[in-house]
Amino acid sequence: MAISRRDRSFSKIINEVDVETIPVHFIKRLKLYLDDGSIIVIDQDEVQKVDSIEELLLSLQVAKQITDMSIELDYDGIESDVTEQVTNLLNKDDKS
Repeated sequence: MAISRRDRSFSKIINEVDVETIPVHFIKRLKLYLDDGSIIVIDQDEVQKVDSIEELLLSLQVAKQITDMSIELDYDGIESDVTEQVTNLLNKDDKS
């Protein structure tokens, strides 16, 4: 399974993280490769309608035909979320 990465410093940090689960709100696009050679592209709007990738895959009629998938992450969203959480954490220390 491929995860598309941009060549930026924040992306380099992401490369170092061992990802076991990806929250669906950080998925920009999902490409499913089927055993007949065709590719199904699922955009962010559709991915956001489910709670997990597994739920999405099981809901598809072609689930048994999937041989591989590629996940394109929303790096801007991840960076924004991490920055906000770190800022909040640091601000909590300042208030103590």
